[in-house]
Amino acid sequence: MSPPVIELSLIAGISLFVIRTLFLSLSRRTRPLPPGPKGLPLIGNLLNFPDVNSWIAFKDVGERYKSDIIYYNVAGQDIVVVNTIEAATELFVKRSSIYSDRPPAFMVKELVGFNWSFGFSRYGDEWKKEHRKMFHKSLEGPVLAGVQQPHILHSARYLLRRIRDKPDRFLDDLRLYAGQMILRIAYGIEVLDNTDPFIIEAEKGMHAAAVAGRPGAFLVDTFPILRFVPSWMPGAGFKRWAKEANKSVTAMRDAPLKFLEKAVADGTAKPCVGSKILSEPPHNPTDRA
Repeated sequence: MSPPVIELSLIAGISLFVIRTLFLSLSRRTRPLPPGPKGLPLIGNLLNFPDVNSWIAFKDVGERYKSDIIYYNVAGQDIVVVNTIEAATELFVKRSSIYSDRPPAFMVKELVGFNWSFGFSRYGDEWKKEHRKMFHKSLEGPVLAGVQQPHILHSARYLLRRIRDKPDRFLDDLRLYAGQMILRIAYGIEVLDNTDPFIIEAEKGMHAAAVAGRPGAFLVDTFPILRFVPSWMPGAGFKRWAKEANKSVTAMRDAPLKFLEKAVADGTAKPCVGSKILSEPPHNPTDRA
């Protein structure tokens, strides 16, 4: 692509950004929004949106405005922060059909590759009839007592022994505990320390999710058309980064499942949620929750 064409593309992109931001700014004036810090023209709260210890900043802002719910606008992206359990229960439990959807999250889902994740799924029939149904079946009382509880106890005791032996590595051991418990409960995989390949790939994948999911971090979430920009194009570094991050995200998803499938085939799988699901009859698409 020649320099003049690149310059024209950049000018067009900037122009679209300005037009869209002005349009959204005018439309917001016609609808009530929660209180929040005042932003700058065009970029909104991009410069004062907290990305370190954000929960503390959100609490302080909520107290300043005397509101359980606060609002930020980050480069045209609306962000509503719910600060209290009472407000969360009112919105996400009592009015879940209205407020339980997730944003499109083009960077973290489509480019980085978390479109398979239950946590990033949009709220709708598939989420309610497939993901939530399986999630509830895996957490109901008999399953919790028969499969999950032994794994939880094992991981908790392992954590306490490590803290007793070397209390200075407390934070590292907490991260190990979380990963160890999830891998044992879901896949029956035993890990002993943070150098385990399953733990390493999971931490890389979760780091990618944290970076890609930060509001305002990537312009592609404001202008979804940018996800079709070729990765070799100047200014498309986000595409190259996402391609590398996707390797860890894919490994985090696929490697434990392949391990479990082989263990089930060999008859060596430990009792876990995954082995229980794989042992069930194939799902009938006509079933209704």
